[in-house]
Amino acid sequence: MMTRTPAGASDPGMPGDGAGRTGRPLARPARVGRIAGALTAVATLLVAGLTLLVGLADGLPFVLGWFADATLLVLVMGGIATLGNLLVGALAWRSETSAAQRDRRPVRTWPLVGFVALTMPIVVYVVAVIITQPVSLVLLIGLLLVCLPAAALLAAVARLLR
Repeated sequence: MMTRTPAGASDPGMPGDGAGRTGRPLARPARVGRIAGALTAVATLLVAGLTLLVGLADGLPFVLGWFADATLLVLVMGGIATLGNLLVGALAWRSETSAAQRDRRPVRTWPLVGFVALTMPIVVYVVAVIITQPVSLVLLIGLLLVCLPAAALLAAVARLLR
């Protein structure tokens, strides 16, 4: 027979009871959103610096020449992705922690990393296709150049969130 606990109460020692594997409380969604946004800003600056370094070389093939000229695009798309990932990180973490608590399982970080990597590029791409189709693929590539490294940084930091 399954017994229910009052709203807000939990059985101590059960996975998903608001504590991570180490027994300390999980990070709050607002904090995770700020971390996701900050790591997106760091990734933006890293990729923009890389575009500037590639731009110093002479006689680049077409793809690298485009990448060298994409500094402003990376900075603008990185700013948009940073603001978006502030919200995406908080919402994805809140959703995952509540699902873990409901299912009585440990919190997983891969949904958070996946949402940070792909949500903003897909949303901006869909909006850009509706508004101006020729530019939409360039915007998608610019956002992927920022969001994929941000997700990689977040995957490295995600162990600290649990």
